[in-house]
Order: sequence, then C-alpha cells, then structure tokens
Amino acid sequence: MLPLARAAQEAGHDVVIATGPDAVPEIERRGFTAWSIGSDLETIQTGLRSRPRSPAETDEERTIADGLAMFADPAIARARDLLDRTADWGPDMVVQEIYELGGTYIPAHLHVLHGLGAHYPNFIKLAELALAHVRTTLGEPARRVPMADTPYVDPFDFAVPLEALRELPVNVVLTCGYDVDPAAFEPLPRNVAVERWVSQALLLPKCSAVICHAGAGTLMGALAYGLPVVCLPRGADQFANAAQVARTGAGITLLPDQVSVESIRDATHRVLDEASYSAAARKLRSEIELLPDPAAVVEELTRRA
Repeated sequence: MLPLARAAQEAGHDVVIATGPDAVPEIERRGFTAWSIGSDLETIQTGLRSRPRSPAETDEERTIADGLAMFADPAIARARDLLDRTADWGPDMVVQEIYELGGTYIPAHLHVLHGLGAHYPNFIKLAELALAHVRTTLGEPARRVPMADTPYVDPFDFAVPLEALRELPVNVVLTCGYDVDPAAFEPLPRNVAVERWVSQALLLPKCSAVICHAGAGTLMGALAYGLPVVCLPRGADQFANAAQVARTGAGITLLPDQVSVESIRDATHRVLDEASYSAAARKLRSEIELLPDPAAVVEELTRRA
C-alpha cells in the first residue's frame, strides 16, 4: 500500500496511515503521519494461541475460527480507536486492506478495498463473515455497500534448504528474517550469502530466478523483473498465487509434500535452463508494465470520491 500512499501524498492529499503500534516507527521513518490503533501483534497472537480448540474441528472450521481471532476480534478495538481519531478530521476516502475491518466503520465519501495478491479461495466471503462477527459488538458499519460491490485495488520467507542449492553453479542469496541469526546457517559454501533482509529493488535486477513461498510481495516483485519462480507455498493466499504461476508457465510449484532437496534442485535447474520459463515470466513483466501506476490509481479513486 505504500506506493499508493506515496502517490496520494505527492498529488497533494493529506495522508494518514493507521496501523498497529509495532509498525508506527517504520511508517513514520518513511515520511508519513501514522496513527497507532488497537493492540500490538504479540497481544493479537496471544489471543490466537489461547483460542479454545477441538480435535473435532475440520480444516475449514479451524481456518475460519483462527481468522476471526486474528482479524475480526482485534478489529473491534481498532474501529473504536479510528472513530475517535477521525471524528474531527473527516477523511474523504478510506483505503483499507480487505481484512482490516476497523476501517469499515469510518464515515467517508469512498471506501476502497486493497488486496494482497491472487485471490485466496472465498476471499470476500471470509471477509464478510469476519465483518458480521464485528457487527455483533459494534452494530452496523458506516459503509453499507457490500464488499463485493466495493472498488478493489490489487497489486497482484520460506527458508529454502541450502543443500538443494549449494552444488549448483550459481550465486545464492537467502533472506531469513529478523528473528533468525544468519550465523545459524554456517558453515556456508562460497556461493551462498545469508542476510536477515535485502531490498528486493536492489537485488532482483541482478537475479536470474527466485525461490520463495509465493507470498504476494516477493512473487510480484520477481515477476515485475521478469524472473521465473520456484514456488513453495505454505499457507494463506500462497497456494492460489503459486497455482497462477504454474498456470502461466512462469515457474514451478512444489506443494509441501513434494518439497525435498532433490525436487528443489531439479526445479531450480529447470527454471534456469529451460527458456520457456523465462519467456513466460518476461511476458508477465510486459503485462505488469501496462498496468496503471499508483498516481493514475489515486487520480481515478479521487474522481470516484
């Protein structure tokens, strides 16, 4: 959402980003006004872990119950904070992530849903279900338009076993996240570097392929540079994202029960050596380049508001 927020800022609009307290310093570092609303992530995750569970739960029931604990229950506190914050400010437009249900309660001329990648099965249905859960406490929201009829904007890491790549004649960069010490991967072969985080904008122009869990951010970044992808989906929208990559021929998907040192090595060989994967990825890059940029999206949303 940051490119859209930046484009709105550059167009002269007043932009405020409301988020949990954990993300406020990063938002402010990037030059935006940030409002801290609701609970921090640890409190939300504690609520998720303490949810009563039954061995009789089906996978679908577990997904729905966990989703309510992760998104619906915390949205109640965020909605209350937002109503207090916006009472005098009166925003003209609210752009909210599809599961950020607190934003639904802010009165505005236009509400816009912002997606997070290829559609997770029953995306809108799950969001509507969560919103109904919030309504039981807060009543009807300010926005009465069904989610399916709301303007929708969509831009559309899993650690790879190093044994699968250490013998390939390539240079490998692995990002492990801030909670993991890169030293835990030592000793490393000379062709492998492990970092907590690397800017994709700096790294991807120098890459020939990407291996990832098919989260929307990394996947769209890779395709925007025309890079073939080996997808190792683990949950949420990743399976739908990976299926789209496989369908277009821009990469190879390995489901959890297919992942092994040998399968990752073979898939990486193929996306690097077989020209069809790079050609399909470059075709997607061309299509991505034809999409409207954030400034054009802001102009259109402003016109609608």
